[in-house]
Amino acid sequence: MGGGSANGLAERFWEAFRVARHSADPASIQKAIDLGHALLAAEDGAERRSVLSNLGGLLQTRYHQTGDFAFLQEAIRAVTEAYLLAYESPEASAGYANNIGMLLHTAFQQNQDRETLADALDWSRTAVDEEPSTNKAFYLGNLVVALRTAFTVTEDLAPLAEAVEHARAAVACSPDDASTATSLHFLAVVLRDWSQETGETGVVEEAVDAARRAVELTPAGSSDVLDRLKNLAYLLDDHYRARGARNVLAELLRVRQTLMAHTPITDPRHSQNLTELTTTERDWAALTGERPEADRGWERADTEADVCGRYAAEFQQNRDPALLDRAIGLGRSAAAATPAGHPRRGVRLDHFASALATRGEEFGDHAALAEAVGVQREAVACTSAGHPLRVQFMGNLAVNLNALFRATGDLAHVMEAIDVARRAAEATAGQGDHPRSLGILAVVLHNRFRVTGELRVLSEAVDHARESVRLGASLVAGQAQRLSNLGAMLSDWFTRTGRASVLDEAIAVHRAAADVTADDDPGRAVRLANLGGVLGMAYERFGDRNALRDAIAARRASVAATPQDSPHWPGYTASLAGALGDWCTNPVAPAAARREPPDPHLLAEAVGLARSAARGPGQDAYSRAGLLTGVANVLVLGFRHLGDGDALTEALDCYREAAASTGSPAERRAEAADRWGGLAAEAGQFDVAAEGYAAAVRLLPRLAGRRLGREDAQYWLGRFAGVAADAAACALAADDAVSAVTLLESGRCVLAAQALDSRGDLSDLRERAPELADASGRSPRSSRPTPRATAWP
Repeated sequence: MGGGSANGLAERFWEAFRVARHSADPASIQKAIDLGHALLAAEDGAERRSVLSNLGGLLQTRYHQTGDFAFLQEAIRAVTEAYLLAYESPEASAGYANNIGMLLHTAFQQNQDRETLADALDWSRTAVDEEPSTNKAFYLGNLVVALRTAFTVTEDLAPLAEAVEHARAAVACSPDDASTATSLHFLAVVLRDWSQETGETGVVEEAVDAARRAVELTPAGSSDVLDRLKNLAYLLDDHYRARGARNVLAELLRVRQTLMAHTPITDPRHSQNLTELTTTERDWAALTGERPEADRGWERADTEADVCGRYAAEFQQNRDPALLDRAIGLGRSAAAATPAGHPRRGVRLDHFASALATRGEEFGDHAALAEAVGVQREAVACTSAGHPLRVQFMGNLAVNLNALFRATGDLAHVMEAIDVARRAAEATAGQGDHPRSLGILAVVLHNRFRVTGELRVLSEAVDHARESVRLGASLVAGQAQRLSNLGAMLSDWFTRTGRASVLDEAIAVHRAAADVTADDDPGRAVRLANLGGVLGMAYERFGDRNALRDAIAARRASVAATPQDSPHWPGYTASLAGALGDWCTNPVAPAAARREPPDPHLLAEAVGLARSAARGPGQDAYSRAGLLTGVANVLVLGFRHLGDGDALTEALDCYREAAASTGSPAERRAEAADRWGGLAAEAGQFDVAAEGYAAAVRLLPRLAGRRLGREDAQYWLGRFAGVAADAAACALAADDAVSAVTLLESGRCVLAAQALDSRGDLSDLRERAPELADASGRSPRSSRPTPRATAWP
């Protein structure tokens, strides 16, 4: 990102590498490869070894994307050269030897050349022999995989016996739970192979125990859970076939039920897992006489509702609008075919509401969101209080109300969502779905804070989110989202309090959320965007350019992973543009430390991205002001540093529209109006500046709303200290003395006016004691008799 020729290439390569590491976008990976080639050709420096190694990884990824064997061959050459350059570092040599072994193993899978496989084994053994550190378990695991392949190809038991011994050694030297879980899984797999090939039943118990422990130690949210549960199920099935023990079959049934609960309906393994569960249920019935229900009550409407849910889930993967249309049509048909009082009406309505909400959120369809809320309300209402699905439906209702709030900016929706979510959380206390209920309550409270600015509400949201993450640590489903939500709340907590420890926690939580999100998960883009946002905050607070570099990489990856027709694309793109603008201008650094002029090519990229974001699909009302302000901030840089006159006009228009976005939080709108005034004043347009500052002054009463205590109100008004004076100065410069006096007094008197007005607001009393509020609101004449004179003795 700037600098001299060699230094500039190095910076550009490492930035591109970070983006490629987070994104499977072929263009991003090819760009990093091209820059790596250019860097290697330009200099033979100290970083050559590292560049070669990372280039090998990029080339391997391109091979998997294209199937072009030339990429894989070049990767092997690059990492081999890195190995030769690392002769003075045994630890680095071991890492490169391990990577060469893995690359050769991949090559064998395409060319089926046994000499290639033999070379892969030799390099993997070299890695194990050279490595003195905690990475040995990882290298042993890779050697076990290669040896298992050798056994499969040759049918020679010697490689399999060696694999078993190395797998046991890997378990013994694994440094942490995650590594131990991987080693145990490999051990269970090769022990099962050994038992099946030799007929030796003595190792089955060891294999089952290893598979159990692998499942227990697998981190929450890991994509390995399904494979490890499936392996445990196969081993238990083998064990049951051999012994016929009831307790083994009972455990097998539990494992397969758990496996089904963790398998998304869109996963290709779903059908097979369901078939295997059905077989186990039949075995259980044959053994115990406890038969599953013969008639599960399925009707045509049930089938339609189920397919509705499947299509809505598949849409999240491929974004085919036709799938969503079919889902909604089937859901509507199922709802129409299910009369009031039918025992499955709530379930069918829930599927239908989910499809409607998906359309509303993905395409900005407010009518679909409103209908989703209505349908979900009915699903809750028609489900009895003791039914186990009622709290799930209540949680979904809170989620849909929250989405409607974000679309419209109507605080009433989020207030209802809080009430529903609070009741759901109370009903699930001590139960398995309590983490989800707490997480939903935390999210809707957080959104209330973002509108009202009440610190106590944010504090409650953070407490619930932390507890949700703690209770959900053993659950795969939803943990990444719970972590992401907590990270967002902590980011706001840091903004409000300035505590460095809170920022550190926010960064750690967002990293954890990204780490447990699979590469093909539709939520990966937002997790990367959130990580980029909190790293950007670290730059703003501490001037950490490395944090900003990582923020840019994460933001590039989030943009690359998001389709341009997604409503999220403009926000991610505007955020990337802002981060690039910060890199160019380094606004938090002392003036003497800034590079002048900024890199014009990078700044031009930022301005272009900002313009693209402004032209992208419409944002929801809640986010609109923030998006437009971010776009305008970058356009301002184009005006200041590139002499782009059009950028000035566009920036002023964006700030103006942001300030007028009634569905967005008042703080975002006031910030936009303040910047509108400042930019216009900078350009000498004092009449326009006065208009912008006046809009900011008019928003001050909203920032200090009556729900806020004095401390909260003073904080939010303090964010805009001086705006009334700026408004008055610009009005005077525009020869409007009357407006100058009015604006100055309006700004100075907001807190006093709020205090004087507060006696007439019965909203807080109405929340706590409605009957007193009603009594207090009556006319004095009708509420009590006229007092009489009293004679004193």
